[in-house]
Amino acid sequence: MMSLATPQSILERFRRVARNHGIPDPQRHLDATGEIEWLRACLNGRVYRAAENWMLPNWALRDSRRSSKVPSECDSLDNDQRRNWTTIGGVGSRGYAISDSKGLLTVNPECGSIEFWLLAPTGIIFPSTIADEGPRLTLLSPEDQVYEWRMDLGPLEYSRLVYHSSEGGSEAIYNEVQVRNRSLERAKFTFYAVIRPISVNGVEPIETAEFSAPKRAVYTNGILAMIMNRDPKFVYVTTANNKNLPSTIADLAPRSDSAINAPDGLATVVLRFDIILKPAGTERFFFVSPLVPLTKKDPLPALPMDQRARDSTVQTWFEFMGSTLSGEFPDRNLSQLLSQSKALLAMQVRSSVLPQQMRIPDSSWNDKAHLLSALCRGNCLSLAREVSLDLVRGIQADTLTDVSAAAPAVWTILHVFEHLQDMSYLRTVRPVLDELLPAISEKARSYLSSAPIEVPKEEQQVVQQKEGVTEWTGQQPNEEESTPRVPIAHANEISASYLGPRLPSEDRTPQFRRLTDFAVASWVVEALRSAANAYDRLGQTEDAKSLAALVAECTAAVQKSSKDFTEMASRRDTKNVLPDDEVLDGIILLGTLALLRSKSIDTGMLECVQQEIAQKWTTILRMVKLPGVTREHSVHLTLLMAHYYAFN
Repeated sequence: MMSLATPQSILERFRRVARNHGIPDPQRHLDATGEIEWLRACLNGRVYRAAENWMLPNWALRDSRRSSKVPSECDSLDNDQRRNWTTIGGVGSRGYAISDSKGLLTVNPECGSIEFWLLAPTGIIFPSTIADEGPRLTLLSPEDQVYEWRMDLGPLEYSRLVYHSSEGGSEAIYNEVQVRNRSLERAKFTFYAVIRPISVNGVEPIETAEFSAPKRAVYTNGILAMIMNRDPKFVYVTTANNKNLPSTIADLAPRSDSAINAPDGLATVVLRFDIILKPAGTERFFFVSPLVPLTKKDPLPALPMDQRARDSTVQTWFEFMGSTLSGEFPDRNLSQLLSQSKALLAMQVRSSVLPQQMRIPDSSWNDKAHLLSALCRGNCLSLAREVSLDLVRGIQADTLTDVSAAAPAVWTILHVFEHLQDMSYLRTVRPVLDELLPAISEKARSYLSSAPIEVPKEEQQVVQQKEGVTEWTGQQPNEEESTPRVPIAHANEISASYLGPRLPSEDRTPQFRRLTDFAVASWVVEALRSAANAYDRLGQTEDAKSLAALVAECTAAVQKSSKDFTEMASRRDTKNVLPDDEVLDGIILLGTLALLRSKSIDTGMLECVQQEIAQKWTTILRMVKLPGVTREHSVHLTLLMAHYYAFN
C-alpha cells in the first residue's frame, strides 16, 4: 500500500478526528507510527462498540471485546486476531493492496477501503456478516494471481474479480464485476460499490469525500480512490454511522449527492448500479484504484477499462512463474505454496526495498539483503537485477557512513552479481563499491589491530566452592589473553587505498562486546570476500589479492574473538551464556550467518547461543516467544532460526 501523505500529516488527521470523538491525547510519548496506531485503537473502540453489525469489518464483528468494557487509557480495540489478509499486486509492482477474506479491499489507507454490497429480495447482503462457510475471496490460481468473490442469487451469477494491472507506467488494482443471467428471461439486478472509512486494521479516517460525475471518479481526503467505466444510477454520500443507510440505499428514490465534509472522519460513498440483463446475457463493470496516489489536479491514469487489463496481468504472471524456480511436491498444496511464496515476494519486494521517495534507510539493509537474496535463490533474476540497480541509483555515500549499513549494502549488490554473472551489471555498480569499500576495509583492519578482549573487573569474579562455602575471588586473564595481538606480517602489504589508515595503538579498543558486534563483523568479512571476487572479475588482480588476504586475516581474528567471547560469557554465568537483553541479537546473528552462509564465527559460540534460545525462548511448537514481541515478529524470528537450522 502506498501513501501520498507523510506520517506526520496522517497523524494530524488522526488527531483531529480523535478529538472530535472526545479521545484524549496519549499520556506517554510515542513516535508518529505508534501514536497513529494508538489513536486508531481508541477510535475502533469508540466507533465500533456503538456500531451495528453491518457497519463493522469482519474481525471486529467476531471480537468479543467489542461488547466488554476494559479499563484503559482509552477504550481501545485493535485487530490482533483475525489477520487472514491477502496481498494483491503485480510482478515488481510499486505497491500492493490488502484484503480480508470477505473482500474488504484497501489500496491506499488514505482512501479507506472498497467493498461491494448486493441487493437481494430479503434485503442488502453485506459480505462481512456472512458466515465462514459462505462466499470468500479466493485465489483462482497462484499462476495468475486473480482473486474471486462469487455468489449465486437465483438465476443470476455474481462474480467479483480482483487483480493488479499496469499500463504505460500506471499501476492499479482492478475490481471487475461480472453478472451473468443463466435464465432465458430478462432479469434485474442491483449492487453497490462502497468506499468505507475502515480497513483490516480498523478506522481509516475520511474527512472529505467527493464524487465527480464528469470523471466517473471518487476522491477521498483529496486522493483519487476509484474510477469506473459506467455511470452509477444513484450516488449516496453520508457517514458510516448512519443507521438508516441500508433502508435509504434500498429505496428506488433518485438521489445524487456530490460531496461531504465529515469532521468525525466517517465519510462514506455508496454508488448504486441497477442493471437489466438479457436472457443468457452478461454485464461487466470495471472499478479501478490507482496504486500511486493522485490528486484532483492530476490527470486520470490512462488505464484500460475492459478485459484487456486482466488478460495482461495473467500473461505477466504466467511468464514470471515459468521463468523462475519451480518444484513439484507429493502434496499438491506444497507446490502451490511455493508458487504463492514467489508471487508474494515479487509483488512486495519493490515497495519494501525501495521506499516511495527512494530514500534508503540504513537500518533496513539487513532486510533488503534477505529479500534480494530470496529473489536470487528463487531464480527471479530479472526482477532482482532491476530492483538492485534501482537501489544502487538511490545510494548516496553520505547516507551509508555506518559500516553496519555499508557492508550489507556491498554484499547485497554483489550477491545479485554472483547469481547474474553479468559484467555490464558489475561495471554499473562499481562506482558505489569504490565509495563504500574503504570504510569497510578500515573496519576490518580494526579487528586485526584491536587489543585482546579483557574481562571487566565485575566479570572477573568467579565462584569457587570450598567445603560447601561459596567464596568470590578475582581471576586474572591467562598469559595468552594478556598478550597483545600482533597483526599478521603481510597485512602491511595490502593496498592502502582499500584498507584505510592503520589505527594508532592508543586507539585500539576491544571490538566485540555484544553479539551485534559479531553480526557486523560477519557482514564485513563476507562483503570484502565478495568484493575480492568482483575485482578479480574486473581484472584488478592486485586489489583482489589484497582484499582476499585481508579477508583471511579478518576471519581468523573474528574466530579468535568469538572464542574469547564465549569463554568470557561462561565465566560470567555458566548457566546463562546469553544474557536476556541479547536474545534478540542472538537470533539476528544466527539468521545473518545463515543468509551469508558464513563460517566466520566460532561454532562453539553459535552452539551456545542456539541451545540457550531453544531451551529458554522456544515454545513446544518450536516458535520463538520473547516478552513484549508481537505474534508477527515471533513468526519472523522463528523463520530466522529455521533458516539457521537448515544452513547448519
